Amino acid sequence: MFAQYITDNWRAHRTWGISANSPWEYAAFWKLRDGADRGRKEFKVDWEHLQKPGFSPDYSQRQQGWMSVDFERSDWVPTACWAR
Repeated sequence: MFAQYITDNWRAHRTWGISANSPWEYAAFWKLRDGADRGRKEFKVDWEHLQKPGFSPDYSQRQQGWMSVDFERSDWVPTACWAR
């Protein structure tokens, strides 16, 4: 049912110029692939630009388990909800 909804409706949304949406069932569409690194991810410190505006994170803990906020895009695989 999810796959049919996404295929039929999201295509129409793009046609109408809607660039994004926020379905509550988003987590059902993706699962973390086997072998994905679930550990803390450290970021390199850019010492030359520390006084620039904006965020400068030291690390990411990856706790939510949601595609929208955790891990790399390549760490996620579509679930059966995408199959039609």
